Amino acid sequence: MKPRASLVYLARPKKFEKLNDLKKSLVHLDRHFNEAHNYPITIFHEDYEQKEFDAIRSTSSSTIEFIKLPNFLELPSYPGLTQEQVERWISGEDFGRPKAPLGYRHMCRFYAYPIFHHEALASYDYYWRFDDDSYLLGDVKEDPFAFMEKHGYVYGYRSVEYENLSADGIGLDRLWKLTKQFAKKHRLSLKQVKKRVANWKGRYTGIYYYNNFEINKISFWRESSLYTEYFKMLDRSLGFFQFRWGDSSVRILAANLLLKKSQIHHFDDIPYRHNHHYSLLRSEEVRYVKHENPDDLLSVLSNL
Repeated sequence: MKPRASLVYLARPKKFEKLNDLKKSLVHLDRHFNEAHNYPITIFHEDYEQKEFDAIRSTSSSTIEFIKLPNFLELPSYPGLTQEQVERWISGEDFGRPKAPLGYRHMCRFYAYPIFHHEALASYDYYWRFDDDSYLLGDVKEDPFAFMEKHGYVYGYRSVEYENLSADGIGLDRLWKLTKQFAKKHRLSLKQVKKRVANWKGRYTGIYYYNNFEINKISFWRESSLYTEYFKMLDRSLGFFQFRWGDSSVRILAANLLLKKSQIHHFDDIPYRHNHHYSLLRSEEVRYVKHENPDDLLSVLSNL
């Protein structure tokens, strides 16, 4: 039986003028995967209207559901977390992680936890995430949802990247410290997560799953009481807004803390691009290629 799964996007607001990127992403998704498999697409958005719905549907043969997030920029109710405080963190006036905009911080928090509990995904067992500037570069040979289900995988990723420790080191140290405290409280082994993310001194290296391509078994993250407690601990610490903790960093820590290594899969045979980063066959690493024409994928690849 075909897995119950959706292909998921979180579209940026109209003011960022990324609609054309999203349409191109959907064209490549259809061409290289979904024309053969026909999974529904879920697009979360803040301000799209019928004009955008029609423009997007005109470029894709897939079934698309648009889900509005009306309160996306609403801050959670925690002591010390106010709009004014977050603005000071963003500006660098108070100690924090400056410059990353508020919407980006909300996006990281959304993908870290709320997405698993959104009613739009309640009927699905898996989702495959894409960003509006993410592109499949070649045909997907095997249905990754069926592959995940067959082999009992909970998390699938394509590539890894690294945070800038000079800019984010203090915030990442805080995230790593809280993770270790959580593991100690629940008597969870740190062996696997340390091997994956820490250097010989035991410090977090900044590695993260480059999760503009990720496949999640939704039920695990939704139903795990440990993950819920872990997220709420991080959320109450205000680090998503103060330090712009990425959902990608949270994901690599949580996955390697709460899952067995055999439940995590590296999809090394799907060529993929996000922005100017290319994930090519067999390697976890990404290649950075600066070019201006987002349609000129094949010529770029031929020169790598």
